[in-house]
Amino acid sequence: MVAQGRVWGPGQCSQYKAGGVQTVNSRGFFRAPRAAPGQICLAMPSDSTGLSPEIQAALAACGAAPVQVVHRLQVGLARLVLEQAPASAASQLQLALAFIDGQATAAQLLDARQDCWLYVGALACGCSLADSASAHAIMTCLETDATAHASQALHDQVERVLRCGATEPHILSVLRTPQLL
Repeated sequence: MVAQGRVWGPGQCSQYKAGGVQTVNSRGFFRAPRAAPGQICLAMPSDSTGLSPEIQAALAACGAAPVQVVHRLQVGLARLVLEQAPASAASQLQLALAFIDGQATAAQLLDARQDCWLYVGALACGCSLADSASAHAIMTCLETDATAHASQALHDQVERVLRCGATEPHILSVLRTPQLL
């Protein structure tokens, strides 16, 4: 982590444990090779201060949106990371849309979530942050519980797709899609 021009090392960065970088994968943590001396340890912002004012305003405009609208917005955001997502992600997002429209069952979404977990699990130690975040973005769309499609969940989805490299203009185009609002 860089703080005021200083490079933090193994004893000072929370991502360093037991002589190596701890990286998140689908089953918790695994130890990556030891960082080279002077290597920078970067952390992602975990609050809205990492989001631009334009994205924050777009999220605020969606704050009172019904669950189905938020769910559709989450699907739209997940489409932005299809390149990093599992091969079956596009069809899983279609299934999520079918569920929103009453054309698919909760059991079908559960099966699709399991397939997504299998993909991430198969990557095991080779799972990058983008792999994990993109799979999580897809799995969020496959949730049947209304709380997974609330205002805070939409904020979380935006942060996920940002971690995968989605650009602000693309995110804003999804959040401002008039037919969804």
